[in-house]
Amino acid sequence: MSDPTIGLNLAFEASFTAPPSLQTAVQHGTFKTVFDDGTRWLVHDGQFAERQIYIEPTYGALGLNPFPVADGNLLLTAQPSGANQPKLQNKPFWSGLLTTETTHQQQYGYFEIRARMPKPGPGLWSAFWLLAGHKQWPPEIDILEVSGKRAAELHTNFLTRTATGSVKGNGLPINTGVDLSADFHTYGLRWTADDLTWYFDGTEVRRAPTPDDMHTPMYLLVNLAIGDPKDDPGGWIGLPDATTPFPACLAVDYLRCWTEEPVDADQPAVTFSNEASPTQLWKSLTVFPRRGSTRILKALDFDIWGLDPAARVTVTRTTEGRLYVIADGPWNALKNVRVRNERGRVDCHLHNFVHATVDAPAGSGSRCVIEHYKRGAVRLGPGAIARLWARGFDAGDNTTRVELIGQARRLETIGNAVTVYDVALDGADTIDNQGGRLLLRPRA
Repeated sequence: MSDPTIGLNLAFEASFTAPPSLQTAVQHGTFKTVFDDGTRWLVHDGQFAERQIYIEPTYGALGLNPFPVADGNLLLTAQPSGANQPKLQNKPFWSGLLTTETTHQQQYGYFEIRARMPKPGPGLWSAFWLLAGHKQWPPEIDILEVSGKRAAELHTNFLTRTATGSVKGNGLPINTGVDLSADFHTYGLRWTADDLTWYFDGTEVRRAPTPDDMHTPMYLLVNLAIGDPKDDPGGWIGLPDATTPFPACLAVDYLRCWTEEPVDADQPAVTFSNEASPTQLWKSLTVFPRRGSTRILKALDFDIWGLDPAARVTVTRTTEGRLYVIADGPWNALKNVRVRNERGRVDCHLHNFVHATVDAPAGSGSRCVIEHYKRGAVRLGPGAIARLWARGFDAGDNTTRVELIGQARRLETIGNAVTVYDVALDGADTIDNQGGRLLLRPRA
């Protein structure tokens, strides 16, 4: 047995001593609860839909929670819809999905989950897998798939596009020799430019060459699906019946990712969306710009329905870590940008967006400039400098919420209606307002 993390750096970790941090209409969390196009179930071969709907605890104000936590584990839960079925888009089951599409993507490294499968029963389909951040499918890597009908079988797979344009699956079942629902086990994938290597409890169980279309950043997904839509009751997954134990719970201890590169504590996630509300990030594109890189994104790159074909954004990150996000297309061609760093500081310059959000409450010494924008939200840690220049608009229509956390901050505003929260009013904050309305909310 060898340690696949040797020589790598821990880049992402989610443990579940508390409920998972979710992205909702009112908060920016670690995990999305829908797929990249906003859908809540998969449709296979264009016609076969899975039988569950993926929901979050706030969905429909129904009081249903697919993400309870107990004893330090996430219990990803699936249940029959019962009387709530008409309120759940007529799906007979509800369940949960977590993805890191907008918070963590990486190319190469080691990916691991420690989990206990649901009690066996037909129709249960547990999965931990990777999808590409560029939103084109394939590629896909399935680190684990476990059918409730085959409690000892770990199914591994990767899907790639062939030279003729067809999609090729490469599934391989692994007989682990144990009931995977009886205890926790680790399931991992080491992904390099040359090979894909699967691990079970730290032991290599499969190796395959890395396909040509798998040299791109990918993100994590973990979910519990109900019923393979192409299956009859005798198929691999099957359909739930009276013997299927509900509630079904996929218990997750942790999700972890290690990277081959040095971990950049100031690595920002930049999310673009075109929704009327910038918090509705279901249909969005997230990029993770590396130091010393420039990337030009055009309308087709975003894969967002209804986007102005003239939309264009240049994303540049200098070798020193300064981030420039410039909307080069017409005003309002792409509405929203969000720059976020959960662990460190941000140093960014944003230009020509309707709504701009900068969120880095944990880091100190952040700097942000937002110009030629209309509305925004800024949340920064100690020692932050923020310059907000809403030029060319009616100041009465420009609103920005600013939360400055800690001491010694500087805020400069031009032509904006700004509300600043958590202001010390004791000399620690420097505020220079040149036009517009300024409302200060003192520290409680």
